[in-house]
Amino acid sequence: MPRLHRAFSAAAARLAALPGLPVAQNGTASTHSWMDDLLGFRLGDAVYGSVGLDQHGDFAAFLSVVITHLVTASGMLIAFSVFRKRYPHVFSHNVMTGLISFPPAESLMGWVRASTSLSLTKVSETVGLDIAMTLEFMHVGMRIMCIIGLPICFLLAPANYLFGDGSAREDHIGYLSLKNAKPGSWLDWAHALAIWMVLIFAQTPLHNAREAFLIRRYEWLSRMPQIRANTVMVSNIPLELQSDRKLAEFFQKILPGSDLVKEAYVTRNTQKLVSVWTKLREARASLEEAEATWKLNQEMGLDRPTLGLECAGFRKKVDSIDHFSELVAKFEPEVRAEREKVLANVASDSPGAYWGNGFVTFHRPLHREIVVRLTQLYKAKGQVKTSVAPEPEDVLWCNLATDPLRQEAFYATGVFLMLCLLFAFTPLVIGITNLATAIDMGPIQPFWQGVAPSLGVTIMIGFMPTFLMMIITTFFPQKAATSAQLELQGWYFWFMVFLVLVATSIGQDMIGFVRTLVKSPLLVFEQIALTLPESTNFYINLLICEWSDDAAQMLRVAPFFKYLLYAQIYDKDKAKELAEPEDQDYNGIGARTARTTITVAIGIVFGTLSPPIWLICLSSLTLKRLIFGYLFVFAESRKPDLGGAFWVKQVHGVYVALVMYSVLMTGVLLNRSGLRGPGLLLVPSIFYIIRAMRSFERGFTWETLPISDVADMEGASGAKVQIEGEYIQPELLPK
Repeated sequence: MPRLHRAFSAAAARLAALPGLPVAQNGTASTHSWMDDLLGFRLGDAVYGSVGLDQHGDFAAFLSVVITHLVTASGMLIAFSVFRKRYPHVFSHNVMTGLISFPPAESLMGWVRASTSLSLTKVSETVGLDIAMTLEFMHVGMRIMCIIGLPICFLLAPANYLFGDGSAREDHIGYLSLKNAKPGSWLDWAHALAIWMVLIFAQTPLHNAREAFLIRRYEWLSRMPQIRANTVMVSNIPLELQSDRKLAEFFQKILPGSDLVKEAYVTRNTQKLVSVWTKLREARASLEEAEATWKLNQEMGLDRPTLGLECAGFRKKVDSIDHFSELVAKFEPEVRAEREKVLANVASDSPGAYWGNGFVTFHRPLHREIVVRLTQLYKAKGQVKTSVAPEPEDVLWCNLATDPLRQEAFYATGVFLMLCLLFAFTPLVIGITNLATAIDMGPIQPFWQGVAPSLGVTIMIGFMPTFLMMIITTFFPQKAATSAQLELQGWYFWFMVFLVLVATSIGQDMIGFVRTLVKSPLLVFEQIALTLPESTNFYINLLICEWSDDAAQMLRVAPFFKYLLYAQIYDKDKAKELAEPEDQDYNGIGARTARTTITVAIGIVFGTLSPPIWLICLSSLTLKRLIFGYLFVFAESRKPDLGGAFWVKQVHGVYVALVMYSVLMTGVLLNRSGLRGPGLLLVPSIFYIIRAMRSFERGFTWETLPISDVADMEGASGAKVQIEGEYIQPELLPK
């Protein structure tokens, strides 16, 4: 070690003695770049702020981040281990209800073994294929980190430390990264080869997982509940087909054979009925709560519960049970009357009795598969569109009333609001990342420098799903709740790609970045190439910050406190029912899968620049797998299942990360070595990975079973998944 230290000191001294070496504003050595040769001027002439540039004191900040989040995450997991035994309704409910037949051990840390030993086949059969493939994606990410990351970490990192010229200077973490190597040295060639290795071998876990997914997906399709396996959703039904009888006759006519359609259901116009029915449901729920409160008050020797109401400008107290009983008695006949009106309009095929969407159920799954694959079913393009039906309980009936023309206008408005949200969030996120340099905290500056930017970005990113879901539910109306989660996953991922992965290239000058993007798009890659190697420490801290964020989800704070509150009034089973589910914006499967994808993307994009990121990313994914393996399977209520659709988007996100990695690293090495050498070696990699992504996705037929398999499946006697519900609007059911 003394010899290595002397070698490092000598290299640093030689670097400092180099004459005429230009120095960038951030204090790091800069070189004449390949983009300067092409454009004839330097990007450095335009000054940009930058996000999270590596600086002196980052190693102390790194230690502060590790200690802070390690202690915080450990404390939360210990607290969960205690709460799990004391409050099984919240933390082990699927075991109590018998949904899970492989309960964890009763010991304090028994949940750890239960989570790590899960069989994905059993997970798919009990809580759904979406959950199983979410866990499998964590396995895929861990395999990528091990197959590619560990060799790079234990080869490139020592090489950067031993043979670099000390360009990292006072950034001690940077000794292991590319910034410690002299531009144009043989280490650039080593990195170019490592980048090719990442692009080639990172795809192996993806291809292997795809083959395993197709097997599970086809098995899931073959086990689909009978009602869903035989039913298609029909959208944009023209007026001349808007009745149950006419729609059934239409599909009977286009298919060969007789008596193929079991039933058809066109969504009824229940606008007035829904308004009164909703009031009745709210009154019944309030009455149930008042009666439960009165039961509790009797045990405590208290009076009947009361309610304050406004009457003629005065506020008076009324008996809660009597008040809500009167409301129920008032709304029940109104609901019956409105329901009878709807049924009468349907019986007479009155104009306006229907909305333009519905469901058609066939006697055989084969006929459903054939209909789903057919295009141009009707004379007008876009009319009578068929798709796989969601689970009955997942249908958002209120969104089936959307007019197609109105929906197009809403979609355009929604996209505009998404762009506005992105531009609003960008300066906030960038400003937070610069808190460490903007505010000097004196003796606790290392702690502040490490924790503040990463924690601030995590909090801001945490608010984003709520705003995204508000826009999605308002302007992108989905026909099923799980489809809204899938839409959220896509938007959330791309927002994080821009704000988390690309934010380093924007700096504090958002308007300047947009101006550069419009006038000289090539300058964007030059800017990224200049700032990317100087921002790796920020991403190390950001990944470590995930430890506390994920561990906090084990405590299920919102459902836990709601359960404690409702348990004061209701029995434990009812309290559990009212406390669920968890927040479906931030903690829904859409947001969780998007965040897991971005974790893998950070490891891929920045791992070669700073090899320790591979290890940090591996540790984050390992912790995610441990935590969510338990939460998904043993604690949280079962959600409707799309059969792996979230996993497909996650894999696409990994390929997006590989494309970004190829483009950005090509820019970095071209900037370091000019229009020659290792940078040119990477130029073909961009076209290679884009072609590989297109080839992977073209050969990925997963949404439906082959027709021959469907025909064979009909004669099989395998067990079907059992679900409740039917494709009828709930307000029309007599209850």
